[in-house]
Amino acid sequence: MKLKEGENLNFAVPSQAISTLLPNSAVRPLGTAPTGSNPSTSSGEDRLWSSLTAARDFIIRRDGDYIYVRWTNLPAELRGTGAFISGEFKKSGDKWAGKLIKFMPLSSGFTNWCREEVDAELVNVTDSRIEGREENWSEVDFKKCQPKKWKSFTWIPK
Repeated sequence: MKLKEGENLNFAVPSQAISTLLPNSAVRPLGTAPTGSNPSTSSGEDRLWSSLTAARDFIIRRDGDYIYVRWTNLPAELRGTGAFISGEFKKSGDKWAGKLIKFMPLSSGFTNWCREEVDAELVNVTDSRIEGREENWSEVDFKKCQPKKWKSFTWIPK
């Protein structure tokens, strides 16, 4: 983009935003479906989503029958520690079934770190909302690093 009345003043556009600026682009980020398309069937590029149930942001990518999730913008105290959350979901009937893999501390002093792989499912996927549920650590066996119950979540585009 360039200002007509300014000399040598230009603006950069992030590469992931370029497809949304093109008039007839076939590739659009999840959350910005092309006009007339069904948002729950559109594929796209990486897109930043925010959790309504936890203070976390996720990069989410839809590729055909798969949805990939990666935790981003980690809190300062977890940066450089190796903490992560990532997941993969595959379309199965009217739901998306998959796993979330997490490596995080279970205590505020970072004394007990666990790597967990939990079942998860997405039950509602649109361009403006993703709802699902996962096995959760609200009740946990700390010695075995295992969750004990399910918890719902909702992600929205940021």
